[in-house]
Amino acid sequence: MSERGSLAQALFSPRAIALIGASGDPAKNTSRPQRVLRLHGYAGRIVPINATRAEVLGERAYHTLAAAPGEIDHAFIMTPGEAVERAIEECGARGVPVATIFSDGFADAGAEGAARQERLVARARALGVRAGVADVALLALLALAILVAVRGLGNLLVVALLVGPAATARLLVRRMWPMMALAAAIAVGCGTAGLYLSYHAGTAAGASIAGAIVVAFLVAELAAGRPRRVGAGAPTAPDAPHLLGAPGR
Repeated sequence: MSERGSLAQALFSPRAIALIGASGDPAKNTSRPQRVLRLHGYAGRIVPINATRAEVLGERAYHTLAAAPGEIDHAFIMTPGEAVERAIEECGARGVPVATIFSDGFADAGAEGAARQERLVARARALGVRAGVADVALLALLALAILVAVRGLGNLLVVALLVGPAATARLLVRRMWPMMALAAAIAVGCGTAGLYLSYHAGTAAGASIAGAIVVAFLVAELAAGRPRRVGAGAPTAPDAPHLLGAPGR
């Protein structure tokens, strides 16, 4: 398999996932990836790595990554910040191609953390491990959500929900946090509208939700578009300001 093919498999269809730092306490965030993977029908091997437990949530656990049997396609690292570098070294020694880091103390912790993150990524690259700490939790949870959602909902609906609301919000808002909030509201609104249409019109739920997202995007495109010419030969007016607080020119 090509390097690009193996990377795609490790990200979106891994045969085995090592959960480094997995917790047996269902109340902890570090137990959620294992529970979510099983809940949504992940059929590959789940390999919990826990320094003190021989079993985590019904799965055989191992004290170190080196002790885990078989090939590992993807390591999900949930250890505290100071232990992440050791986990990356273990991934390199085992030949794990991809690691997702769900931790803190990196770029989120200021200049010193950002320097630590750069060193970590450089070391991972030297070991042959593709590792990302970009905004830590956000991308880690996004990768996990894509993995389980594609299996549960299908490609069309997942792509529509990931891309459509964000693209629609981008037409209307420029600042990051308002854009994210608006995208979430659009996703919820379109999902509700699509399910309502599906129930009353008897259409497929996925197609109805995707259709609602397309309609929302077209409406936003019209709302954020340029004004039409007011007469023959008249100059076009400057771009209209975006709706939610962006200044005009």
